[in-house]
Amino acid sequence: MKKKVLLVVLLVALIGVFSFSRVLDSSAEEALKGNSFVEVIEEENYLAFEPTVDSKNVGLIFYSQTGVEKEAYSVAGIEFAQDGFTFFVLENGAGFEEANAIINDNTQIGVWAIGGHGEGGNTAAEFIESYPDMVKNGVVTGLVLWGSDASTVDLTDFVDHSEDYGCNGNTEDDLELEVLSIYGSSDGITTISEINNLRGLLPQETTSYVCISGGNNSNFANYGLIDGDKSASTSIESQQEIAFRFTEKLLSDL
Repeated sequence: MKKKVLLVVLLVALIGVFSFSRVLDSSAEEALKGNSFVEVIEEENYLAFEPTVDSKNVGLIFYSQTGVEKEAYSVAGIEFAQDGFTFFVLENGAGFEEANAIINDNTQIGVWAIGGHGEGGNTAAEFIESYPDMVKNGVVTGLVLWGSDASTVDLTDFVDHSEDYGCNGNTEDDLELEVLSIYGSSDGITTISEINNLRGLLPQETTSYVCISGGNNSNFANYGLIDGDKSASTSIESQQEIAFRFTEKLLSDL
């Protein structure tokens, strides 16, 4: 009987530790409140972080990592919106329909990037492959990958290789997609070798890679350590500062 009681107590303790490691941290909770520069809007399928002043009319639609709640990206949302970029983070498991609805419902935004964290990055890459006309027409011109190898599609055709410009050929901007891949050296889910081995699936001419020394997969969000990941040897603040800075550079260049 004592053994059974001890087992139950141990199980409850383990569940408590697991639950504690997978909750929003205080920075994310604070960011969800918004501020005088950012309005946070919660819809059924997404969270929106909209700049209240100096909007740049550039939007980023973001797919979350598997098992990570959308609220865990609220620190990113506040940072981007404070600098004029509208940020939409989709509910975990969202597909193409939700991203299309956001684009169609926000016609005030002139240009878009699609992004994602981990498996969410694969979904973002699949969206690009499925809607090439959006790239060709200049609606979606950026892809942002955080801790993602984008291994499910081949996007190498999203750069125009034609040398025949003008009336008889393509324009220089046709199918040109700017891609940013940011990853950590201590990522236990999407490793450096996986990133490097799959570089051939992304457009060589327009893809930039940023490796964060000591960064892991979990610290792109504010949600604790993700199952299978390694502990980071750099702080979450340092990792996110790098991720946010390079992501905003891509958004500014669109």
